[in-house]
Amino acid sequence: MSIEQLQKAAVPLHAARARQTVARLDYLRGVRRLLSGQASQTELARVLGVSQPAISKALKESSMLPPVLDGFHGADPSEIIARFAAGDMTREQVVDELARWPYKPTDKLDGSLDDVGGYVPGSLDDLARAMSAGILPADVYVEILDRLEDAAAAS
Repeated sequence: MSIEQLQKAAVPLHAARARQTVARLDYLRGVRRLLSGQASQTELARVLGVSQPAISKALKESSMLPPVLDGFHGADPSEIIARFAAGDMTREQVVDELARWPYKPTDKLDGSLDDVGGYVPGSLDDLARAMSAGILPADVYVEILDRLEDAAAAS
């Protein structure tokens, strides 16, 4: 099997992984929301059919999650891309949100040493990584970059 054939065959697997990722995020945020004054850990554990320590662990894990920004489907570009890959967002939505995202600057240099700075989470590196991995289609990536360039030129 060629690499192109393998990449094409892996598309449904990217979607399945993305669904796992967003389901976990939704679960953790839901636990945190319900425990913020609405229920006890013991009550929620009983309702969900899990142990109280499992709820405690989920609550601890959820406390490390960044909040979802108003007007966005995720807490960072990677989550937005995962939600798109999982089928939770349309192409238009993902392009709009990622073209408006307040990206962190990268540590990269201009020119031949542009990879020296390394990966910066929350930067445009998230888009490049997702596109390279086959999670974000190249045409969507290009459209987002075009919109970012247009916005930069307008300001």
